[in-house]
Amino acid sequence: MPKGEDSTANFAWDLGSRISEVVGDGVKRGLLSEKWQLFRRLTIDDFRYGPSGSGYKTKQSTATRQVWDPFEIHDFFVSHIEHLPETKKLANSISERYDLQPVQAEYNTKALAMAIIGGTLERMNRKWLNDLIVTFANDLAGSPKKWHVESHIEGIWLEPDEVELSDGTLLRKPTPEDFEREVLADIADIALPFETSCVPGAILESDFLATSDLQRDVRAEQEILALRLFDVGSVYSLITHYTPTSLFAFSFSASTQRGFAPSNQYIIDSERVPSLQDFVKGVRRIIPADRFLLDFGPKDHMTVAIQRYSEALLKPGPPESRLTLAIMGLEALYLKSRERSELSLRLSQRVGKCLACFGFEPLRVFNDVMRSYEIRSTYVHGGFLENDKRSSIEKNLRRILNYLRVSIVIFLQMQNEEGKDAFIALLQHSMLEEKAQEKLNDRLEDLEVQPPIHPQ
Repeated sequence: MPKGEDSTANFAWDLGSRISEVVGDGVKRGLLSEKWQLFRRLTIDDFRYGPSGSGYKTKQSTATRQVWDPFEIHDFFVSHIEHLPETKKLANSISERYDLQPVQAEYNTKALAMAIIGGTLERMNRKWLNDLIVTFANDLAGSPKKWHVESHIEGIWLEPDEVELSDGTLLRKPTPEDFEREVLADIADIALPFETSCVPGAILESDFLATSDLQRDVRAEQEILALRLFDVGSVYSLITHYTPTSLFAFSFSASTQRGFAPSNQYIIDSERVPSLQDFVKGVRRIIPADRFLLDFGPKDHMTVAIQRYSEALLKPGPPESRLTLAIMGLEALYLKSRERSELSLRLSQRVGKCLACFGFEPLRVFNDVMRSYEIRSTYVHGGFLENDKRSSIEKNLRRILNYLRVSIVIFLQMQNEEGKDAFIALLQHSMLEEKAQEKLNDRLEDLEVQPPIHPQ
């Protein structure tokens, strides 16, 4: 805690008390007043949700209500609050205690003062002021910020209304209220069309602390990647709303307009909820989302495998292109960096051997990978595939994606490249030695996070 932080909080309290008095007097004198404003509201009718069809109809209406004039509030701050002794004391304390330039300290003080003015006009209670000052002090100290992140995601459907994935994280069905909006009539023609969107497969809400923008983005990405690894689903965010508990950070939204439907989707029913909860809680801790987000950061077999898996699920293109990406993901996991011969055979054997420990038919896995590797080679070298084979490629693609999904969860727990190479050696020895097979079984049974196995 910086020296004198307690006194800074006391100065903030003094300013809050003084603003309450000054604002009350300003309202009595008519310096602050409520104005009638015209609003336009978008409401939702005929809301439909589900894999068989989603959508809604909209209608707009107008209404008037009184709001405090923001221009009067700003002018009131300049004329009655900015030059108060309490305002100057707080700004000077901030500048001294946190080594800030006076102009920055004055800006921070203004942010607090404007929030106090608004809360006073709305007749907020003393607890609200205490929470506001705590938030202000945390901002100054650079403490972790609390974020509420709401992502409208595609790639999954829910049968239960909501699923609590972990403390502070909720996966739920969208509701009409998620799309209803009210804005000033003057900007409605621009704002309302921008705010409306299609009905997503689900809404993911998270509340967490983050010390930086990267940590915030990593946490949000971990949730998405965890859902993408639970089953073969093209899970991505259509739009994500970020809301901080902060006076210095601002709310914002980030959207992804892909223009096409998810290629792979899955449904969460009540029977799958417990396994989903256990899996997300465990796998989120081991997903290298920071390396996945940083394009300029170091790459390893895990980031390559996760990227190829995600690209195969999310990128538009012919099935042979996406199958090629999936095979590349398997290669990143099951082949050593210096191996140059018999790659398709080695890859097919190792994938089949590993996944046999989780109930997959090893010969089926072997044949699927061999055939996919041949398709990959043909595609990469500019060859063409007959049209009558494309439907079978689609089916094979989903199985390969599932093999890659399960493999990623396994290899995430091998820690590093040395752990990967040791595991591959164990796979090779288990094909010849019974003791190695027993060791392999024990190793996979002891995984902290077991890969979810679903019928494909």
